[in-house]
Amino acid sequence: MALTVFRAGENINAGDIVAVTSNSVARKAVVGDATRFKAVGVAITSGPAGSPFQVIVDGEVHTFSGLVPGDFLYLSNTPGSYY
Repeated sequence: MALTVFRAGENINAGDIVAVTSNSVARKAVVGDATRFKAVGVAITSGPAGSPFQVIVDGEVHTFSGLVPGDFLYLSNTPGSYY
């Protein structure tokens, strides 16, 4: 598992799917926003805007529930969410 630390550009909750913006802060990834649709990982810690938080960028993620191994996840139009 590969972890990295990013600075939150908004309030981030554990389990949010995040993208890194051009100013090197992480925000909730979302479909339909050209600056935030390239997800880089999943937050495993929470943090308010401006604070550091941890993100899994490679490896297994255990913060999701109700999934079947091998299922695909798709980025949602709700910031930080998937379907």
